[in-house]
Amino acid sequence: MALRKQESADLLQMGLGIGEPMPVPSLRAVHVTVNSAARGRGIQFHKNWRVPIKSVISSVFTNGGYSESVEDLSWWITSGGSSLNPCPVVVRAKKAWDSVEALLVPQI
Repeated sequence: MALRKQESADLLQMGLGIGEPMPVPSLRAVHVTVNSAARGRGIQFHKNWRVPIKSVISSVFTNGGYSESVEDLSWWITSGGSSLNPCPVVVRAKKAWDSVEALLVPQI
């Protein structure tokens, strides 16, 4: 669970005005690594993006355990409306303490 970059910065600088609601954290990809083979094929993934509610990652975070699913990177959308390019991936997700470890394997 994490805040958007700007929400975190506002909290650190006490930028919230009186009467402004406290931001609510959402499930986000906090630590991200893209290997060189994926990068070479033009696959990108961004740190701190909100995890799609329909992703198996969300389900595993809520329910625990381990699960796999075929998904598409285009499901990952910023609050501004931009998204990743379409790319089918197998998602393998496992609950780990208060987070989820996930491996996304491109199907190209």
